[in-house]
Amino acid sequence: FKFKEETDARTLSNSLANSMHDYPYEELLKLNFLMEEFNENLIADTMEKFTLQNLRIFINSKKVEDKCDQEEPWYKARYGSHPFEDWTIEAYKSPKVTPSPTNTKKLDLP
Repeated sequence: FKFKEETDARTLSNSLANSMHDYPYEELLKLNFLMEEFNENLIADTMEKFTLQNLRIFINSKKVEDKCDQEEPWYKARYGSHPFEDWTIEAYKSPKVTPSPTNTKKLDLP
């Protein structure tokens, strides 16, 4: 749970109470986080589905404010929608990961 976002106590207790009907109480806290089996084929199949054709990246920063050339009609929020730049496409096609003596893999997933 090291990287889990903090949850409001009321939300957490409500979720745990609802889960108590279906799961043993010893497993309630780990239900959504513990993966008990490794399925390499499932991971490979999932990774093949990540393509530039179906990828969207959302950036929320004042540093890209100048690229916000459209406006959402109801809330008047400014945004932009742009194709990937050439350098991004090239980096995606051939990721460069510097191997170390302990890591000889080409790419590690988090």
